[in-house]
Amino acid sequence: MALWRLPTIPTEAVLPSIPVTSALSVALTLVIAVTAANLFHQGYWQRVWAAQDDQSLGRGAWLGGAMTVVVVMVIGGLGVLAAMSGVSLGEPPMPFLPC
Repeated sequence: MALWRLPTIPTEAVLPSIPVTSALSVALTLVIAVTAANLFHQGYWQRVWAAQDDQSLGRGAWLGGAMTVVVVMVIGGLGVLAAMSGVSLGEPPMPFLPC
């Protein structure tokens, strides 16, 4: 139902100010950490060696990567909508964990 009614941003809402250099360094650190952790994941290497051929491996990698981006964008967008709706998300905000 969140997609049918987009909430309006309250007039008193203030966006947090985050220094650009800090945000970029955090993003870069996250990308490096996740990439390094996934390089040692046995499940991924098992799929690499079990692939029928290089074309199948490449197609599967691109499809998996694209689907990951889509899912992250949808979940992130729903999180933004939840925050904009004005509903209390808890203190600190933990909408998926029991309080």
